[in-house]
Amino acid sequence: MPIIQFNLVYPDIAARETKALGVTNDEVIPDGAYQFEEMFCDNPQCDCREAIIVVYEQSLGDVPLATIRYHLETAELLGNKLGLCRTCRSGAELMQDGDQSVIAEPLLDLFVECISKTNYAQTLSRHYKMFKAAVARKQIDTVSRRNVGHTKKRR
Repeated sequence: MPIIQFNLVYPDIAARETKALGVTNDEVIPDGAYQFEEMFCDNPQCDCREAIIVVYEQSLGDVPLATIRYHLETAELLGNKLGLCRTCRSGAELMQDGDQSVIAEPLLDLFVECISKTNYAQTLSRHYKMFKAAVARKQIDTVSRRNVGHTKKRR
């Protein structure tokens, strides 16, 4: 799936609205500031309603620690219905072909907690719509494409 980082299309908005969470004294996740970088599909014929979230710890730079697929529509439709577990209800999952570190699962839990307790799900939905509007207006720079399906897994 060819995707583009939201911050390359809307740098000012991303600078203000990219989600970063501080973690301290967690039993599994090391202390740090974890940033959720948003990416979206740039195919104008596709309305997959998915966000790809790559999690970085800010002091480590461009070292991806988890790659999460977030299904916007699943989360909106299911909410707390059907007796599904919180992760399934959230519409979030680790991407099998994305970069994953040894703390990827706990970072997925952190992401799910964030979207369940804040307005971040609405922010992602709004960013998706903005991004798709830019795709329709052909404002996307194809040089900035990234193919998630070809990233190397880390352990």
